[in-house]
Order: sequence, then structure tokens, then C-alpha cells
Amino acid sequence: MEKLKKGLISRKNFKDIQSIVQAAQLHDFIPVLYVIPFTKVASLVKEVKVEDRAHPLSEEFIIRRLPRNRFDILKIRDIP
Repeated sequence: MEKLKKGLISRKNFKDIQSIVQAAQLHDFIPVLYVIPFTKVASLVKEVKVEDRAHPLSEEFIIRRLPRNRFDILKIRDIP
């Protein structure tokens, strides 16, 4: 919804995403781990304010637009 409001996706894209989510089954979802080398995104990151973090001692960053060529995805299929 946010990307639609900001004009980053079209109404058709939004409706397609809604249809996919509604048709998806639980087994279609698997945990994933995004591996993002900081050196590749240092110019894109914004540090989260302490009061907005999940825990005040954690390090948290926001990357608004992460280009696909700057990260890898590991799919975790065999979690007990």
C-alpha cells in the first residue's frame, strides 16, 4: 500500500500482489536471510534513532531502496 501511495508501483501491480498473497498457501512461504555487505550499501543506509529501535542496544539501519545487485538471499528450507 505504501509503495502504491508513493507511486512506486502501479494499481495493476498492487492488485497483482494482492491476488498472489490471497492465493498463496503457507508452504509457499519460507524463511529467508538477506546478506547485505555494508560496504556495498554504506551510502544508502540511514541509522534508526535509538527510540525507534526494537531494542536500545541494537544497531538498526533503514535502506529505502536497495538495488538487487547489492545483496544476496539465502533461503532457509530445513528449519526443524
